[in-house]
Amino acid sequence: MREPERVCILLSATSKFAAGFIRLMSAEPADLKIEGRLLSLRRHQRQHVKVGTDGSSMAWLGPNCVVRIDAEIRPGEYPDGGCSTEVYTCPDPLQYVELETLGPLATMNPGDRIEQTTVYTVTPRSTTDLTAEARNAFR
Repeated sequence: MREPERVCILLSATSKFAAGFIRLMSAEPADLKIEGRLLSLRRHQRQHVKVGTDGSSMAWLGPNCVVRIDAEIRPGEYPDGGCSTEVYTCPDPLQYVELETLGPLATMNPGDRIEQTTVYTVTPRSTTDLTAEARNAFR
């Protein structure tokens, strides 16, 4: 997705990660903040960054709208140490972010089928306060 003003993740209330998330690349996320269960960050302009969580909801906060992404969490072993959601930010000149949902690992054979439900909800921005906007998005 195009560069947002901020990306937010609602951390799991019972996260397996000590900080509620893990870094999947060595670079530190830009302007990382954790307020209660709300993790937020900006796109890093100079480095590739990727973080993962075992939460199920993320939000992309743009200038005019919010895109909330909700992942289906099912029993099983998840990739990247147990991540169900991940955020990747790309450095300049490519100004985009990826908000990824993951499902449990599964052994597939030819002809097998697997499904994962992800729900996207787009709403107009209601305030200029990014933290308040994120909290509203996760209600």
